[in-house]
Amino acid sequence: MLQGLDAYDREEEESLTGEPCLCADLEEEPGVLSLEGCGNARAGRAAIDLDTWQGLLHSYYGPVVSSCATVSVFLKYGVRVDISLERAVRVVNYKMNCTAAISSSGERSCACHPCGCVLQEGAYVHMGTGARLAKISSRGVAFTSLNRGLVYLVDASGTKSTTERFQNLTYDLALSVFNINPEPDVESFNE
Repeated sequence: MLQGLDAYDREEEESLTGEPCLCADLEEEPGVLSLEGCGNARAGRAAIDLDTWQGLLHSYYGPVVSSCATVSVFLKYGVRVDISLERAVRVVNYKMNCTAAISSSGERSCACHPCGCVLQEGAYVHMGTGARLAKISSRGVAFTSLNRGLVYLVDASGTKSTTERFQNLTYDLALSVFNINPEPDVESFNE
């Protein structure tokens, strides 16, 4: 699909994730894929309504200071960068329905894509795509499927069945990583 395109067109065809966008030739936005295919780790959540942001996204670029102690910078192509007073950063791509965030301490970070989510908390990495979940820790890699009761652990000694608790990745991860303290104190805001 990308063979006959020059470098500029190839950039436009990609979905900014390094993967070719399957609907780049179509006028419609990419839809949510089924749980059996690529999947959506945030199943059941409505896609972001880009029409709400169209007027602002096409008419204004630059910083906006909110009453929640954040600075939002609107960029081209439906991208917004939020920076909190505590130095947490969140990037939202409304056009492709992707988000990424890192907490102010750097202990938590996440990336959410329509095909899955990755959440890093300290030494643990939680991943979810469709009905599949995985967890990377010092023990090894544990993985399971939501419609199966078995959990497998892959480590240096091989693969074995085990029990493991997996993080719920169906909520807005980027917002929770970005807003660890949603109520900043007034003294720090005045600084």
